[in-house]
Amino acid sequence: MRLLDRLRSGNPTPSERSYVNSLTFEDVLAMFSFNGNTYAGMSSPLRSPGTPVAGNFPGFVQGVYQTSGVVAAAITARALLMSQIRFQWRSLLQGETGRLFGTTELAVLERPGDLSRAELLYAAEQHNSLAGNAFFYRNAGQVRLLRPDWVTIVFGSEESDVDPTVQLDAELVGYTYQPGGPNSKNEPVFLAPSQVAHWKPEPDPMFWWRGQSWIGSVLSEIQTDRQATEFKSKFFANAATPQLIVTLDPHTTQQQATDIAAVINQRHEGSGNAYKTLVLGGGSDVKVAGSNLAQLDLKNTQGVDETRIALRSRVPATLLGISEGLAGSALNAGNYSQTRRMWSDAWFTPTAQNLCASMERILALPVGTPCELSFDPSQIMFLQEDRKDEADIRSTQASSMRQLVEAGFEPSTVTKFVATGDTTVLQHTGVFSVQLQAPTEGQSDAV
Repeated sequence: MRLLDRLRSGNPTPSERSYVNSLTFEDVLAMFSFNGNTYAGMSSPLRSPGTPVAGNFPGFVQGVYQTSGVVAAAITARALLMSQIRFQWRSLLQGETGRLFGTTELAVLERPGDLSRAELLYAAEQHNSLAGNAFFYRNAGQVRLLRPDWVTIVFGSEESDVDPTVQLDAELVGYTYQPGGPNSKNEPVFLAPSQVAHWKPEPDPMFWWRGQSWIGSVLSEIQTDRQATEFKSKFFANAATPQLIVTLDPHTTQQQATDIAAVINQRHEGSGNAYKTLVLGGGSDVKVAGSNLAQLDLKNTQGVDETRIALRSRVPATLLGISEGLAGSALNAGNYSQTRRMWSDAWFTPTAQNLCASMERILALPVGTPCELSFDPSQIMFLQEDRKDEADIRSTQASSMRQLVEAGFEPSTVTKFVATGDTTVLQHTGVFSVQLQAPTEGQSDAV
């Protein structure tokens, strides 16, 4: 088997893995022409092939995350929940489906290296929200997070002159990581697929190999919310009484009008001068075009944008704590529980499962036991109420199992019935319920 084939399969030998770590960009291009197969074309996860690299990730960090309180709160809420995940293997073996267990292989995720597990997952969700992609790089016993806009996804196709990502035989052959980004002078380093876990919970519908940031679809709402905040700032900066119209005496000269305006601004501009009495000379008239924020209904106007941002982030407004989420009956115990359950079922659980499926690529599966990477819900405080519901379900199942066994059904078939819901698997023991005594003469035909 060729080295490239082993890299695709995710099972390079230690010496091959060491060799891959030393590959340069030119080595990668040369390797992609083995046996007549040409691998060409590289597509960054933050751009379409052939276009200049845009500063989407740093732009979202500096222009959105660090300036929008609503966006920062939504990302923080998502990241705090994701940081509580503790990875476990989930058995797929018939008869013990769902059993969670650990192995020494998972130690690399519990103690990943420079960052703790919680810090690593927190930062990964930040990358997911701001770039739509998170890249985990495993090197021996450490797992590190790669800056997403410095990573390029490499695809291969036998069609050397055509974009490989649109070909039917397109395949992922690896990643390149270039410190400083594609415009830097640093040499890109090739990373095999078995070394990188690519997490993209929201795939881009146009470019299937990359994810998309949820922030991109609410940029207009973010901009409007920012403008409303700036409006309030200007309102208070201008004496909390906006749009004063001052009409002067017709005989006032241009210089006199300029001097009067300067005096008015000096004595009355700014929130510290709010509500001071305005005194003008004879023949002057003052009219107020707007008086207060209540007349502008700014609270409701800005609240709509905040709610739409919360909706796109998948964090319910009630949990995010924005104004529209704190009104009416939203905080009633029953409504809050339903909101929390909705966020857990509709966003967290599928997103966490997606993360686990992505992380499997850089882990060695346990030998002899069919399983998948999962997480332990008992370690996540947000899901504890769900655990109560699960306990009620198990109690009901246990009661049903007891009744069926006491009715004389074979215990092993009762277990299968509860697990599958298939009544055809039930088999009777031939003895009666409760005491399970053998039937007396004349009763056996009724069994």
